[in-house]
Amino acid sequence: MPAALLMLVLQRQVAGFGSASVVQEASEAGALPARAEVTETIDRVLSGDEFLWKEESYISSLIRQAKEKFFELLGSALESLFGLGIDSVLIARVIIFILAAVLLLLAIKLIILYLDRRRRGELPAEQDWVSTQPALQTPSALLDAARHSAAEGRFEEAMHQLYQGVILWLDERELAGYEAGKTGGEYAREIKSAEAKNSFKELLRAFYPVAFGGRSASSEKWASMQSAADKIGALE
Repeated sequence: MPAALLMLVLQRQVAGFGSASVVQEASEAGALPARAEVTETIDRVLSGDEFLWKEESYISSLIRQAKEKFFELLGSALESLFGLGIDSVLIARVIIFILAAVLLLLAIKLIILYLDRRRRGELPAEQDWVSTQPALQTPSALLDAARHSAAEGRFEEAMHQLYQGVILWLDERELAGYEAGKTGGEYAREIKSAEAKNSFKELLRAFYPVAFGGRSASSEKWASMQSAADKIGALE
């Protein structure tokens, strides 16, 4: 409070005068803003966006009404079950909030556990399928081995060998650089040719469900993968 106004208030309180006369005298003394200034300030504040009425859309209105009805029904059910004698809708909102918070914390906990297990190697990462056998370290050897395995009905082994051979074939032609631990998606992003990239993605769509999704290998899946490898040019 300005010093001039404070002095006037103290003086008039001691003298027994009413507060109205104090305010009037203080205003005349210039300790209070003019009425026009106050009115202008109030108008400016009330004309802000937060005070303007906004028309609610039909969809928003339906969602709001559905939420209100849901909380009302839940509150009524709680009231009939427990007879709490207080605002049942408020209780319903509190319960929903608590459940949502618990579910969120549970989801965060599961994510943390998954990442921790993945970091410690307890979960299988995407494997590096390039063979460690010295005799199968070339693209041609792996592709021939894939055909041989498929001919004997060992389709899962054939699909792994075909993937290995295509990766080394891409590396040999500098279309994508082989690196241990690199994923199929990373190889696909390196391939510049749109046609080869799409064919490689087609190969992954046939291979990944068997390699990582627990699907059974079959002659049809092998044929799809072989067709994609042929489109890339690895089987020529």
